[in-house]
Amino acid sequence: MKDDSQGHAPAAAPTGVPEGEEYSGDDPQALRAQVERTRARLGDTVEQLAGKADVKAMARGKAAEVKDRAAHAGELAREKLAGAGPVPLIAAGAVLTAGTAGAMVYRHRHGGGR
Repeated sequence: MKDDSQGHAPAAAPTGVPEGEEYSGDDPQALRAQVERTRARLGDTVEQLAGKADVKAMARGKAAEVKDRAAHAGELAREKLAGAGPVPLIAAGAVLTAGTAGAMVYRHRHGGGR
């Protein structure tokens, strides 16, 4: 432990000083800066917790992700089937229709869209 210029040992950090932070003692500027850093960290923590608790937003994000993947898969299927004639296109349409119907049934049974 270092002594200050007057030979006194620095004050021990009070309970609540975050790990890795130095206790700033009686210096008002250092205390203000420490309070601001602590407030910023607390704000970030609250935002993270709020994001985890927002189930509807998470569900909307997941639904958008699934929708994008389905659209991409549909585009790839169209590209592959473009020159293959009408039979594969009809089969692809049936598969897409069945997939859409399955998704609608799933959402209805699991409370989606509320």
